[in-house]
Amino acid sequence: AAALVAVTPLVLDLFGYVSRRNIVGKILHKSFFPLVFCVMVFLPSIGLYLYIFEFSVFIFGPLAQSTPIGIISTLLMLWIYINQVYNYVFAVIQSPGRVISTKQPTQGVDQERICKICSTYKPSNTHHCSKCNSCTINMDHHCPYTNNCVGRQNFPFFYLFLSYGLLELICYSFISFSPFYSCFLNYSNQNPTTKNRCNVIDSNAILFIPIFMSCVAMLIFWTIQTLLLVHNLTTVQWWKLVLKGEWSSANVFTLSRGAGSNHRRITLDEFYAKLGVTSFSELLLPIPPVQLQRTLPPINYST
Repeated sequence: AAALVAVTPLVLDLFGYVSRRNIVGKILHKSFFPLVFCVMVFLPSIGLYLYIFEFSVFIFGPLAQSTPIGIISTLLMLWIYINQVYNYVFAVIQSPGRVISTKQPTQGVDQERICKICSTYKPSNTHHCSKCNSCTINMDHHCPYTNNCVGRQNFPFFYLFLSYGLLELICYSFISFSPFYSCFLNYSNQNPTTKNRCNVIDSNAILFIPIFMSCVAMLIFWTIQTLLLVHNLTTVQWWKLVLKGEWSSANVFTLSRGAGSNHRRITLDEFYAKLGVTSFSELLLPIPPVQLQRTLPPINYST
């Protein structure tokens, strides 16, 4: 049931794009999101519970949590869990960087920089979101799992949520493979001790399949976001390049200079700056939202 709820927002975006433009579609999506939010927070909790009380016991034995490796691995999974949930929550509640009308220049305004939908002056790299009905600076896309745009102010939280989520799924995939193989694929050749552990873990061993499938899906999405990030592109900018015929598969590794000023590899310092930090060590702990104001690149309000 939880997996079905988690997949539903993606289905709504894929097949309900037209209906979302009317009032019924918007009400349905907004009323459904609280359930999605609870599931997105609850699913990692289920994984942590299964690891501590079932998978680790299967691998390390009944006293797994009292052994050094059991304690270290549990603390590692708890650290990943806290960072994942923290970044997801702030990707939801943090403003993506909506354009403030008071920032509009009073003179020399290029009419092409005025939004044709909401009549707001758009700084550089600003896009109007039809779902939020507002302009967002450095908008990447509108995420159905956060019911929010992903933009300048919350992209660090969104990207770190993907990163920690992928790391968590990789760990769970490795951990859950052993009971899946022993209890389902090779049960008859196991010793009595392993068979007893299989009887304890029961059908939860088959959870390796949805965990691994989720890991592959998360890996694909994380890879796309990382490639766009290191190429200094948002999803919106990348799609515009595709429509103009200025992007090809070769651009992923060899960048063409004819595709616009943003189309270049960023330096490591720029990579950290886009995530609101100054070093890798700061990514290991939850990032305070106030820190982003000091470290994110400045907004270009020039005309």
